[in-house]
Amino acid sequence: MAAPIYADRVKETTTTTGTGTLSLGGTVTGYQTFVNAIGNGNTTKIVIDDGNGNWELCLTVVASGTPATLTRGTLIGSSTGSRINFSAGTKTVAVVPAADWFTLPTRQVLTSGTAATYTTPSGCRQLRIRMVGGGGGGYGAGASGQTSGGDTSFNSIAAKGGSASSGADGGVGGTAGAGSASFRVPGGGGGAGPSTGTTIGGTGGSSAFGGGASGRNNNSGLSAAANSGGGGGGGAPLGGGGAGEYVEYIISSPAGTYTYTVGAKGNGGTAGAGFAGGDGGSGLIIVDEFY
Repeated sequence: MAAPIYADRVKETTTTTGTGTLSLGGTVTGYQTFVNAIGNGNTTKIVIDDGNGNWELCLTVVASGTPATLTRGTLIGSSTGSRINFSAGTKTVAVVPAADWFTLPTRQVLTSGTAATYTTPSGCRQLRIRMVGGGGGGYGAGASGQTSGGDTSFNSIAAKGGSASSGADGGVGGTAGAGSASFRVPGGGGGAGPSTGTTIGGTGGSSAFGGGASGRNNNSGLSAAANSGGGGGGGAPLGGGGAGEYVEYIISSPAGTYTYTVGAKGNGGTAGAGFAGGDGGSGLIIVDEFY
């Protein structure tokens, strides 16, 4: 069966006997029908009550018709612990928010992986994806080796990695990654190296998760925090790397699996005859799972 649907104030009567499919006899005054509220072919959870202490809680699939019917699917609970063999008489059938409807969200934190597979948990109805691209590396006096952060992606949507510093100027923060997402925040730009004659490196840009690294006085730049998407600090007196873009979006009725990649950190530039740039922080994906 598909994931169950809930709706308020859904209750009908039935005179069906036995343990099989229920034929519905119409709504109780003030309530909705199953066909109108839940919909033909959809699944919900019901309680059947004969008013004499006999009740059954189960999954059902709604079928329109004359009369509309409800299958009696997976048994969740009953007054006896078993399927109830209902006797003659009028019973009520209502949609109920069963206790297992209130399963707390779960979370998976993905810190690495290239073209890896995420598996949606059983019964999950919605995913909230939050992710950040990798941060760019800070510039080093060797003028080589600095690289931009990698893009982080989940399914077809990506958070752009931050750019490496290009010298005295700080790297540009990641922005406008692939795909359509409901919320994007560009990564912070890396700090420029101070004017000629000073000995302090530029700071790395910070992402929505923070993590940008400091440049230091007359020293190599620090590396950004792992999985923060922050930029690496510049080797004195050069620029820091840009931070990765932050992206957030929702997937309703998720598929069974998705492909993801966590953006790699950008490497800091080599020291040469001076000071090395710091590495950027790698990307991150947080998947909140709702049931």
